Amino acid sequence: MRKNIILLILCFVVFVSDLRAQQVQIKQRFESAYKEIIDMLEGKEPLSIKRSVFLAEWAYLDGNLDYESDFFQPIRKGADYMKRMIVANRWENYKTAKQIALCNYFFYPCSGNGQNPFRYDFSKEYSEEDWQHQLVSRTLKTHKGQCHSLP
Repeated sequence: MRKNIILLILCFVVFVSDLRAQQVQIKQRFESAYKEIIDMLEGKEPLSIKRSVFLAEWAYLDGNLDYESDFFQPIRKGADYMKRMIVANRWENYKTAKQIALCNYFFYPCSGNGQNPFRYDFSKEYSEEDWQHQLVSRTLKTHKGQCHSLP
């Protein structure tokens, strides 16, 4: 009986120390993201909305997001495709060329979006406390988003 009590206390101590370590890591991620965004605003780093959105999502997802593969490359690939679409359709002289290309890329099947247009996600699979369904990184992967992630 005494061994069981000691084992239970030891498990509790390990659990509590692990929980504290996780909380410290979470706090460090958010502080790191915050510091980089502040550096952008103070002119110490180049200002980048794309990088700022990534940093907020990276901290929220416990560091399980890669800037290059999960964010930068999909956005760059889409932007390059839309530039080629403008040239191919001879829209360069129109003031609205970028908006036309963007709407075509997002809302119609084309080779640039893998024949998979972006859609509004009407599912209710996430609770109000879970913001994953509103993340840009999720929208880039699934082509589904909310009013926060699609624009």
